[in-house]
Amino acid sequence: MSLFPYLFIGVGGTGGKTIGMIHYNLTQALKRLGIDAFPMGWQFLHIDVPAKQDVASPKLHYNLPADTYVPLTTTQSSYVQVDYAISESLQAGGLLRHLAWESWRPFPPESVTVNLPFGAGQYRALGRVATVAGLIDIQNAVNGALSRVKDAQVQGQFDLIERAMGRTPGETLPEPCILIVGSVAGGSGSGMLLDVSDVVRSVGRAYGAEPDAVLFTPEVFQANDGTLSPGIAPNTYMALCELSNAMWTITGQHPTPGRDALFDRAGAKPPNPAQVGGPRAVYLVGRSSAEVSLGDADEVYSVVGRTYAEIALDPHLSNQLQAYGIANRAARAVGTPDKLGLATAQSSDLGNFGSLGFSRVTLGREFFERYASERILRMACLRLLDQHLTRHYPGDGKTDDQVLKEAVEQAWPGFLAASGVSELGQDDKVKDAIDPSRELEAELDLLANRILEDIRGNARQGKVAVAEARGIADSRIKKSLRLDEPESLRVRAVAAMRRRVDDFAPLASNLLREAVVNVCAEHGMPACVKLLDRLNENLLQAAHEVGVTELGHRREQAALMHEYVRVGEAGQEKSVKIGDALIDQIADHARQTMKNYVDLWTL
Repeated sequence: MSLFPYLFIGVGGTGGKTIGMIHYNLTQALKRLGIDAFPMGWQFLHIDVPAKQDVASPKLHYNLPADTYVPLTTTQSSYVQVDYAISESLQAGGLLRHLAWESWRPFPPESVTVNLPFGAGQYRALGRVATVAGLIDIQNAVNGALSRVKDAQVQGQFDLIERAMGRTPGETLPEPCILIVGSVAGGSGSGMLLDVSDVVRSVGRAYGAEPDAVLFTPEVFQANDGTLSPGIAPNTYMALCELSNAMWTITGQHPTPGRDALFDRAGAKPPNPAQVGGPRAVYLVGRSSAEVSLGDADEVYSVVGRTYAEIALDPHLSNQLQAYGIANRAARAVGTPDKLGLATAQSSDLGNFGSLGFSRVTLGREFFERYASERILRMACLRLLDQHLTRHYPGDGKTDDQVLKEAVEQAWPGFLAASGVSELGQDDKVKDAIDPSRELEAELDLLANRILEDIRGNARQGKVAVAEARGIADSRIKKSLRLDEPESLRVRAVAAMRRRVDDFAPLASNLLREAVVNVCAEHGMPACVKLLDRLNENLLQAAHEVGVTELGHRREQAALMHEYVRVGEAGQEKSVKIGDALIDQIADHARQTMKNYVDLWTL
């Protein structure tokens, strides 16, 4: 037997939270099987009044795709607009109009103060008005979801899951199951349940599917002291009356007057008028049984979500539930006494309320997974916060601050080296990284050669005037220092340095981040904070060392060398032969001077 295709429909916030948990549990189960792709055979629709879904809860998981949400309003909607639109477009008149619309609509519409794009405010009637206005959107969404459930890819996707679970895939897919999840205790979901069920009945005929429903009872929403919000009791009473009425037929006609008129107004296809309305079977879910009482509503949603995920993953459970809902309802109805005397002799007048419970025997893998993840998180937090305290030993007599200081001292050398920004003393990691000298070696050689060529070009009768040679070298040096010369050495040096800074910045950031992560992991966050403070002090000290002491030294060194190139030594010859070593020396000294300026600019 193959897995069953499912369409899970959540109506209202309660239904949305529950199908969100069904989707989450199915996703987790597939991940444990090594399957990442979610099959098309399990579809989800969350239908609600708010323009944007608002069912987030810290205890629950809601990761349904955005296109599964069917909002019945927009951010620009107002109740008055919705009411007027229905009133204007409803063609029915007289008694039929009264029964279909006027008898139950909130009137006058101007008195409704609820901001519809944010929800129905626990008013069932407002939920139904929004549903009536959005019938065609609901119909299109249901039709699209059922067409995906019947897609040709579903068989192969289900076969993959079956094999991963160690089962032999079935040859053919069963007809799809449709489950509507909501509440009878009031709110938008309670107000839209019947109309959504009728839309599903209408669309589902072409797919061989009818809807069943899981509905939460008032007990789920009790406060810890057993009290209920004032509107829950009357809302529940009226919802159950409407639901019971919809599931009866009288003389071959559906007992919900005006339903077809509302469907016609919306352009939606009505269901078969000779069939009962509402869900095929209804399973009521509370918060407690004879043995177990769940903590709150979120826990109930979570349990039902896990239950139906297990059912969807087990074709035999799905088959049993379908058979129970379809085959046994007549037998259950016959065996149930009609204490109110409301039943007729018609076979379709069936008592279709049941209840749903679920138990299982498992290894609790998902619970262990949660325990293990929480345990690992706790261990990680303790290591980050208190790792330095593990240096204590019985009777050491040390304070927590003392062992923290020891941890910092032990970690400092390695942290400084790993940070990649050490600059104190002999360390020049930053300066070396951004120093453009190596890129400019060829440029310096070229400038030195040009100085030689200029000096030799000014020789007369094979002799070079030394003062003139030094003047040529000085002129070349000064030209190389200018920022207004596009091709000057200084412009090239600045450009090269900027490129190296751009390359070094992300590298330094990564090195520091890695160093921080490693020291946090090994010594904890308190030690890391102290180490970062110390690194900051180190960098401030290095900045002073470089920006004052070393900068002054290099400026003086460059100026002295430049002066030496310009004037030379006392008593030197006034002219020399063109091949004299002094000429080469002047060019070499000029090159060294320009190199000194490059080193100066690096700072």
